[in-house]
Formats: sequence, structure tokens, C-alpha cells
Amino acid sequence: MRKLAGLSKVSNVTLKRGLTSDLSLWNWINAAMNGNVTRAAVVITLLDEADNPVLSWKLRNAWPRRWSGPRLNAGCSDVAIEELELAHEGLELAGA
Repeated sequence: MRKLAGLSKVSNVTLKRGLTSDLSLWNWINAAMNGNVTRAAVVITLLDEADNPVLSWKLRNAWPRRWSGPRLNAGCSDVAIEELELAHEGLELAGA
């Protein structure tokens, strides 16, 4: 049996972060939830402890697939974390 090159399957990427006051990402997610899906190139950059770029990945034609917000509970002091799942058409290593 011989394996041949062909279409590759790409899985969705899930990102988690603490809430910020920057609304640019939220506006993109909200537009998609309202039916206006805009595909975009997304660059994910890994930073070291001193906030220097270590490695970057680029998602081609990405769009928000699912978003979940923080559980707002006044009885605890946990950090408010949002989770975003991105669908995309390809992943490539972009370097640092």
C-alpha cells in the first residue's frame, strides 16, 4: 500500500484569555454571531516571561465558530476567562 499526498484535515483552534477592555476581537465575534461572518488571517504569538515573541502561527481564512464568556459569580474572585474557538482553512508556522 502506498500513501499519497492529498487534502489535509485541519482542526479548529481554541483560545483562552482573560477579559480585556479592547473590543476589537469582541466586535468580530459579535458580528459573526449576528450572521455577518468575516474571514480573516489570524496570527497567534507565543510570548516568553518578558513578553518577547518566541513563535508565531498564522491561521488562514479564520472565523469565530464558538465563544463562551466567563461565569460571573460574585461569590468568588476567579479571573474572568473567555474562550474562543476558531475554524480556519490552514495553519502555518510564521516564525518569531
